[in-house]
Amino acid sequence: MQQHIYDMITLYGLTNAETAALLTSVMIQVLKGDNNKEYLERLNLTPDTLGLKATLLIQEILAGEYAKEFAKKEEGKS
Repeated sequence: MQQHIYDMITLYGLTNAETAALLTSVMIQVLKGDNNKEYLERLNLTPDTLGLKATLLIQEILAGEYAKEFAKKEEGKS
């Protein structure tokens, strides 16, 4: 999936800023989805109060959690 997204970005010749805006807008849509309602509530957010800063902070937290889990899996392989 990552390669496909990258290929589309390359195909359309998106700049770094355009790519960042696109991926952030996708994250906002994902977070506003019905399946994430409870997650937002735990953060004292609603789809109406979810802004750019909150979205970027959530992305940072989730990416950090993913990186930790990935590192644990890699440690287990060695």
